Amino acid sequence: NSSALETTSYFWLNIACADTDPCADSPPPTDAEDGPQECPVCLASEVGEGYGECLCFPGSEYAEDGVCVDIDECALPGVCDEMASCENRLGAVMAICVCPDGFYEDPTTFQCIKEPDVGDVRLVDGSDQASGRVEFYGRGSWGTICPVEFSFFDADVICRQLGAGKAMHILTKPHKSLPDTPPAIIWLHHLRCKGHEQNLLECGSLE
Repeated sequence: NSSALETTSYFWLNIACADTDPCADSPPPTDAEDGPQECPVCLASEVGEGYGECLCFPGSEYAEDGVCVDIDECALPGVCDEMASCENRLGAVMAICVCPDGFYEDPTTFQCIKEPDVGDVRLVDGSDQASGRVEFYGRGSWGTICPVEFSFFDADVICRQLGAGKAMHILTKPHKSLPDTPPAIIWLHHLRCKGHEQNLLECGSLE
């Protein structure tokens, strides 16, 4: 009766109908290297507005003019080291960073690291950059220095070569006592530094 209709609460129900698939007119997916693409991947809308949702391939983004364009990864901050040249690959999700001659890219920090020269030294497995096990670079690989007759004169030269001041402490232990096994190659034996040299190559030794 009319009184029942007047007191009944009801909600509006909205629907949308379409005679065709909203993605039917979209082109099939294409290779991202083709450059700008018109909706390479189309998904039908879940809410039924009658149109599809356009998705771009990884490495590209949806532009205002309705096409997918490649993202220039080289334009993003912090992609490559400041010393490296950056190459953007069309359709790729990562740029190619190329360090200058004499440098290599660290796989962890992505920074350009100077390739070692014969005679370079470094301290590893220490509490900071100014302490640790001494390693010497010779003939294409890192090795170590024989601790026999190693003196503070020798240590002072190493610290000076590293720009780390003067030697404060020398610790010599058998290899098995060290937490990590040192390099097997011993490049220098019985160093004979006098303490004033700028690097170990100026010191006498038995190779």
